[in-house]
Amino acid sequence: MKRRTILIVDDDEFIRTILSDCLTSHGYRVILAKDGVEAFNELTLHRPDLVLVDKVMPNFDGFEFCSLVNRIRKFHFVPIILISGQMKPGDEEEAMLMGFSDFMPKPIDEETLVRRIRWALVFSDRMRSAPRPVPPTAAPFHDR
Repeated sequence: MKRRTILIVDDDEFIRTILSDCLTSHGYRVILAKDGVEAFNELTLHRPDLVLVDKVMPNFDGFEFCSLVNRIRKFHFVPIILISGQMKPGDEEEAMLMGFSDFMPKPIDEETLVRRIRWALVFSDRMRSAPRPVPPTAAPFHDR
């Protein structure tokens, strides 16, 4: 089985290091970014299997990052998990409606993080391999 790649996006270097060490110890390849702009560049360059993104960052935040990524078809099946210690009421629901795969509050429990990543990757793999619906024909058939 191929080694899965995870992009970690957080403006806090300490958080990036802790998450990187955790995920590396569980066999994942890790790419780091400190903000949404750098994350988007890493996403296009490396095509990671999953993204962990902080909500609050300079340049553009986790919500803006997710919104941008969701507009690009080739990234539709890349799960994005929102991580944050600064959630307001309604943010979790907004995150799920925007297209995040999951939400994890900080501080993050290692076992829970690894389990949720595994689930997100399994779901993403199933979605990628699902048969695509046949598009409707240009001219609908009408009985006369």
